[in-house]
Amino acid sequence: MLPAAGISTPAVVALSQLIAFISYQIRVVSGLKAMKLASTGEQA
Repeated sequence: MLPAAGISTPAVVALSQLIAFISYQIRVVSGLKAMKLASTGEQA
């Protein structure tokens, strides 16, 4: 679909990698928040 819109294959790959990295960062932050809450004994 993106190549049909005129976006090159390398750009599609770069966009995919960016989305995956941002998703990874969100999971890391969520995990760190959960660990912090678990260590303080608080509940979300």
